[in-house]
Amino acid sequence: MIIWVLNPDELYLAKQHGYAVADNHVFIENGGSGKTLNRSGLREVRSLVQVSAIQALICLDPDRLAGNLGHLLLLEEETKKHGVQLLFMYLPREDSPEGKLMYWSDVVG
Repeated sequence: MIIWVLNPDELYLAKQHGYAVADNHVFIENGGSGKTLNRSGLREVRSLVQVSAIQALICLDPDRLAGNLGHLLLLEEETKKHGVQLLFMYLPREDSPEGKLMYWSDVVG
């Protein structure tokens, strides 16, 4: 299990979803811009996603993961393809057509 940590509350969300988080699976980005995919922590997380080495990726908010909608869609597709759950602390989503619509309207809006 891996968690992208920008805020200690994300560890709470992981525990709330029943995930145990190993110390070496916590990545803290200090001041990295979400406008680029070329961030050391994100590169490492993506490599773990691509080999399905983790169960979930938990972030505070979509724009903290990717400040560009195209990048967010790419990351969402990568996690889905490799069976990794993508969770956002401040933007929970329901796995229903209505939930997906609300999620994407919040992301885009």
